[in-house]
Amino acid sequence: MIRYLENGEKYRSRQLWRETFEEDSESFLDYYYKEKTKDNRILVKEVNNRIVSMIHRNPYWIAAKDLRWECSYLVGVATAKDCRKQGYMRQLMEKSLTDMYREGMPFSFLMPAYQELYEPFGFTYVFQKREIKLIPEAEITLSRKSFEKELEEKVARWMEAWLARNYEVYTVRTEEYVQRLLQELESENGFMELLYEESRMVGVEAEWGIWQREQRMLLCESEFCQECGSKTPCIMARIVNFPIFIQAIRLHQEVRGEEKTVILKVTDSVIPENAGVWKWKLQKDGSYLMRIPCGEKLVKIDAEMDIQEMTSWLFGYSVPESAGELKDWVRPLKGVFLDEIV
Repeated sequence: MIRYLENGEKYRSRQLWRETFEEDSESFLDYYYKEKTKDNRILVKEVNNRIVSMIHRNPYWIAAKDLRWECSYLVGVATAKDCRKQGYMRQLMEKSLTDMYREGMPFSFLMPAYQELYEPFGFTYVFQKREIKLIPEAEITLSRKSFEKELEEKVARWMEAWLARNYEVYTVRTEEYVQRLLQELESENGFMELLYEESRMVGVEAEWGIWQREQRMLLCESEFCQECGSKTPCIMARIVNFPIFIQAIRLHQEVRGEEKTVILKVTDSVIPENAGVWKWKLQKDGSYLMRIPCGEKLVKIDAEMDIQEMTSWLFGYSVPESAGELKDWVRPLKGVFLDEIV
């Protein structure tokens, strides 16, 4: 049986999580099953009343330029060791994606342990993690202040403003988001510090880790920090409801005229509703799709690509060769920052 767990039985999935993700501490699991399961959805496969496979859909509000979308971040993707290679995960992933499409969800994202597991479902990388550290001069001149509970709203506003200045796609920061993040950090003996230049707040830094300490986050004004090392592919995403996602894509401002029409053929082996031939109307403030019925005579198809290529392109990660001259018309989303863990 495949179904979503009711709130009162979500704890039943903890054993499979513990068996699969042995690196996670009990204190982290205590936090997760107390806090994150308040509003998430857990899709499971049961055999003889035993949960043998699962996917957790954790909700996040996402900023996509001037739009706001609720999207599922997929975590806890697991199958019991003695039940693998039986197609259970494929069943759950296809069910999850189909449900998200029907819910009108523009896209879904995840942090893969192995990218090969998710590529067959249309997921592709859209975000590379940068290693950031404070410059030596800033280490001396900036002051650090321990986080205080009454600053939750202020910190949320600062983080939201910083992200909006630097990125077009990111998880929206609210006071509730900060409250939950603090609990997440504390579950792994972590903490958050605020960085100030005199009285001006210029950054937020956090670290955590029971077994090994690591930087969890560093958001900082550019004059006080620098990149170190190379970028690492980190987050994969997948367009789920193509007509809704496309609303965030625009016509390049440099293009003459206020509108361009593109005939686009899309293939999607998991969500057939996304597949087919579309008339894509691009304008300077957004775009929309109109399905062209099968059998209608076309002058030509301007571009043809699968949903994975569309995802990579429209998130601004890479441009497929099949985009052709469309790359000069279409303005993808610019700047993705998705640093969630769970």
